[in-house]
Amino acid sequence: MESKTVQLSEIEDRFKIHDLFARYMRTIDNYDEAELLACFTEDGVLETPVLGGTFRGRDGQRQFVRNARKAGEGMQMPHLFTNLEVELNGERARARAYLVVTSAQDGKTSIFHAGHYDCRLKKVGDHWLFEYREVFIDGRPQRALPSISVT
Repeated sequence: MESKTVQLSEIEDRFKIHDLFARYMRTIDNYDEAELLACFTEDGVLETPVLGGTFRGRDGQRQFVRNARKAGEGMQMPHLFTNLEVELNGERARARAYLVVTSAQDGKTSIFHAGHYDCRLKKVGDHWLFEYREVFIDGRPQRALPSISVT
């Protein structure tokens, strides 16, 4: 019976991580600072070549939302993710997903960015949060894709 409990726990964790990704996408689309903070650990780091580099801790996370709001003024920019890979290791996880950002302005929609996320996550209580989230944009210089294994 214990193995079924472990399997159910792993399935539940995977769903929670999927939901975290979905919530993050909605949060950034709506520039919702409070909800974005709820997606990260207090000392969480977000790295992106698009909105100003590295954002550390709560102050950095708030600045990220402000930068995103300013960059997206006057257009809709829905964020989409797909092909989510998750590797669990107790209270830690590693996740990677493809990213597509569309841009809708003046009645026209186009792909604004495509790339992927590489993330480290931590389980805090019953919730999974981002500890580290890096954005890689296709066509920009970047380091090689890291292995997904969790240590």
